[in-house]
Amino acid sequence: AAASSQRARQPPLLPLASLKLAPFDGKNGNRGSSRESAVLITSQSGRRTMALIEVQDEEQRCFFEAKLIDVQGEQYFVQLGGGEDAAQQRWVRWDLVREAPRATGDFSAAPEDLVEVKCFPDGESAPPTWFEAQVKVIKGEFIKIVFTGAAGGEEVLDGNERLRPCSTKLGRTKPAYVRQSFPVADPQVFDWFVQSEARLAQDVCAKSGIVAFSLERRSSQVKMLGTEKAIDTAKMLVDLHGRHMNDMQRMHTEREVLASKLKVEKEKIETGQTLEFSIERELIGLVVGKGGRAIADAKKTSGVDYIKVTQAGSQPLVTVVGPTQESVEAARELLEFVTEHVPVLPEQVGWLIGRGGRNFKDLQDKTKVTRLNVDKIKSQVVLVGTRTAVEAAKLYIETHLQFLSEFESERSESEKLRKELRGIGLGEESTEYELSGRAYERAGRGSGRGRGRGGSNGSLVAGGRGRDDRVSSNQEAGPLAMAQSADPTEGGRGRGGTGRGG
Repeated sequence: AAASSQRARQPPLLPLASLKLAPFDGKNGNRGSSRESAVLITSQSGRRTMALIEVQDEEQRCFFEAKLIDVQGEQYFVQLGGGEDAAQQRWVRWDLVREAPRATGDFSAAPEDLVEVKCFPDGESAPPTWFEAQVKVIKGEFIKIVFTGAAGGEEVLDGNERLRPCSTKLGRTKPAYVRQSFPVADPQVFDWFVQSEARLAQDVCAKSGIVAFSLERRSSQVKMLGTEKAIDTAKMLVDLHGRHMNDMQRMHTEREVLASKLKVEKEKIETGQTLEFSIERELIGLVVGKGGRAIADAKKTSGVDYIKVTQAGSQPLVTVVGPTQESVEAARELLEFVTEHVPVLPEQVGWLIGRGGRNFKDLQDKTKVTRLNVDKIKSQVVLVGTRTAVEAAKLYIETHLQFLSEFESERSESEKLRKELRGIGLGEESTEYELSGRAYERAGRGSGRGRGRGGSNGSLVAGGRGRDDRVSSNQEAGPLAMAQSADPTEGGRGRGGTGRGG
């Protein structure tokens, strides 16, 4: 009952419309009506960033919540309450405005302390008003306060939830807030600012501490309200945003290009011809090439749109997508690398390789096989290359080995003739016709140079220099000449004939 009686004696709380503030007219330096002044820092889109402040009523010794809209010299243009009603906009002296105090958490008052009490003159749905008061008595959770304003009054509070420390004395000698504006020279930068105005304002205000930020499109200017220090920081941040604009624009353009390209590539994959084939894991390097060069060359040569190598699993998979079946088949021919093992007999290896590797080099040049090795332990030739190249190499080997049997057959016949010649030879002279091994392979080299005399029958014998007296006149040179001409390895330069030697 006592608490109710005390609450009834609190001062009459005036509604916001009754706030006693001196109007700001032209005599005090007003450069336009309140509505025109508000437009100065309001963007054409109607968006603006304003500081939350509090305006003092000196008679009632209370503070109303408000928003700072503009600054002109020592006068602040404010929006009272929480709405946008032009009727609640007015100019006030700078010394009646303070920044809204930040919450201090739990507050414990003591008797005789000056405090501020939160009240709701326009109803609890409206912004609160903070009245100055003095604590008189504290009993348990009940706190008796006396209002210091002209209306006076007292109230008993149930707890301290509505209290905060008193900060009535502003203690400033000059206006805390100023208004500054500066132009943005680069039209592209300003256009980007306009497109990102809400985000830009929020970022700059939060980091610099300015209380208002807006863009004036007609003059391409940035307008700010705040302390001089805060505005200097805000200018630095705006300049930084502008310098990064070009990079952001470039990235935005690049993103759009990539998105468009991705859409086109997806359409190609969905509508094109697809072909897949597996390869050995050890051959992935040949398929991809250094830095992806093999795949890039295959795409360019075949005209396909997409080549991907999936390395998961024991058998990597190559996927090719192209506009036609012919294009994907052409890409497969360039990238399908295989390994083949061709069995050979030990006695065939030398014939297959050739003197100094001549046959293997010819095989690689003509078939374009990538790797060519002989595994003598397993008696096999290892071929690595595209499927087309490996198949061609197998045919080369098969055909080359066919001639080995024919060559051996011819060599066997030559040996028979040599034996026959030895059988009819005379004494030690018959050994002159024993051609075997390397001598057989080099027979006839350099023979027939100069002029010599033949036997009594005029036959050419072994193409030596000068006269050859070792062949008797009654020897038949015919079989020897036949044997020499039948040997495919003999390449002498001698000229035979009757009468005179080559």
